[in-house]
Amino acid sequence: MHAVCWSFSCQTTVRLPRTDTLKIQSVKPVHWFGLALLNFMIAALLGITLRYVFIAELPWLPPYRYMLLAHSHVVMLGWVNQALLVVLLLVYLGEKAFRNRFYVLLLGFHQLAVFIMLVGFLVAGYGILSIIGTTLQGLLSYAFMHHFYRDVRHLENRAGLKWIFGALCFQFIALLGIWMIALTMVGKIGKTALYYESVQFYLHYLINGWFTFAVLAIAARWLPDAHHQGLNKSWIWLTTSCLLTFALAVTWANPRPWIFWVNSFGVLFQLVALYYLMLWFRQAHRSWRPSIHRITHLLLILLFIAFFLKMMVQTAVMVPLIAKVAYTVRNFVIAFLHLIFLGFLSLFLLAFAIQNKWLSPCLRSLQWGLGLFIAGILSSELMLFSQGIMQWAAWGFMPYFYELLFAFSALLPLGLAILTGNYLVNVLSSIHKTEP
Repeated sequence: MHAVCWSFSCQTTVRLPRTDTLKIQSVKPVHWFGLALLNFMIAALLGITLRYVFIAELPWLPPYRYMLLAHSHVVMLGWVNQALLVVLLLVYLGEKAFRNRFYVLLLGFHQLAVFIMLVGFLVAGYGILSIIGTTLQGLLSYAFMHHFYRDVRHLENRAGLKWIFGALCFQFIALLGIWMIALTMVGKIGKTALYYESVQFYLHYLINGWFTFAVLAIAARWLPDAHHQGLNKSWIWLTTSCLLTFALAVTWANPRPWIFWVNSFGVLFQLVALYYLMLWFRQAHRSWRPSIHRITHLLLILLFIAFFLKMMVQTAVMVPLIAKVAYTVRNFVIAFLHLIFLGFLSLFLLAFAIQNKWLSPCLRSLQWGLGLFIAGILSSELMLFSQGIMQWAAWGFMPYFYELLFAFSALLPLGLAILTGNYLVNVLSSIHKTEP
């Protein structure tokens, strides 16, 4: 039996600058994670609905674009962002952070902002309600950056702090894209090149910057012997690469040779970072095996493979022809985003939840839920990439493409529903055990 009781620890006692803690002992990290998991379930249901509208017409549904906006924002901010906030607080500041008034209110208002965005996008797309939600989420992000960095910079254990600094800086940079999008819409500039480049700016620094660096910041402090020299050396290369590779998003509107060269240098720096990360993973994961649950270990391997594939795809777009194809074939874009959000970020968060017993590895539902979820990722990615290749080669559509894609994609919300059931049973049984 593999050990499941190991904790990320180095949970040293942390003295938060603010001492105004709440008396709400029941609001624990596992409960906040449950809200993020619920957001993920909602996003998955919206996603499968988006798949179904290509098979049959459902006139009572909101417009396709409205549902797409709701789906993407709930995945990014309701699932990944909310869960990362919870895990970062736990790993760096410990359980005490969840009794601190500021962080409790921040998480609560962040969840409220996600709900406002969900309703707002479904009702009116980019309307007043969704703008209120995104603005609130952006302001909360600034508050988190300030307070969290202030609280962690004095920690005696310096492991992972450079990744925290990088993550918070990229989060700040990404938010500039949000305000630029708002300005283009308020100024009624419309969907010009500036609008699309602002969207790409936000997504690039959110995904490749804030999300990726936050995951590595968690790994540097959570996993045993993770603070390896290879991980440290990759920081400067990955940081420089992230700054430079935004040039690729500019090339479609301004395809000047020097912009391609900027992106090419960024990709080369990214390859150096990947080399050091692979060196770290190969050496460090040997010490993980006896310390973490076998399912956690498997997920860590799968998500690193997804991360490796993500960086290989970004390397391939050094070639201008491939870069053009990557941006013009929609199935490639969707497959790439799903590779990141499902194969890399989501598997990491689920691995953390399993190791910390937020999802119970003792229940058979965990294997069923993860099995269906991973099968949904692999099969839908295969379908999207295959159809993308056929579209690029002008071979047309594969038979029953939308029907098959819907069937394979349905495995994702089905697996998540089982995992959510596992979470609820686990939390309820924990409450029952603690009752006198």
